[in-house]
Amino acid sequence: MKIFCLDPGVTTGWCMFEHFEHTNSYEISELGHFKNLTELVEKLKPMKEDWATVRMLYEGFARGNSAVKEQLLTIEMCGAIRALGVLFFNSEPIKQYPESRKTYVPLAKFMLKHCGYTPLGDYTHAIDAVAHGLAYMQKEGIDWNRQYWMQLAYPSVD
Repeated sequence: MKIFCLDPGVTTGWCMFEHFEHTNSYEISELGHFKNLTELVEKLKPMKEDWATVRMLYEGFARGNSAVKEQLLTIEMCGAIRALGVLFFNSEPIKQYPESRKTYVPLAKFMLKHCGYTPLGDYTHAIDAVAHGLAYMQKEGIDWNRQYWMQLAYPSVD
């Protein structure tokens, strides 16, 4: 199974978690930003053949009175992500709200920095996509080697 996570906005951050035998857990295999809908569609096309092995999740928009251009673009991208989930994977993507990722953002930042994705400012929405993936896996009981990452990120002080 692959877990494809999206954090929509003017640019849409994304990451892919895949199961790796050497750790027997899920790890980030890819991440980045889509500048537009066409880039997202191009990423999804090859996954269509394996739709049964992909779980797609995204951050849903959670604000009212959205008249700012950036907010409208985000709302439009959320709708497009929902439609693409149905089109490519025969099911709606799993929706999470911003608060579900909040406690995982510091760990996601650490993971990206540790894996060489720097400067972190280049990965703003991708960090949020990773945090959403971590929150989802934790909630669903999917092993992402949490203890290992927690010990690295928050070593005990002797």
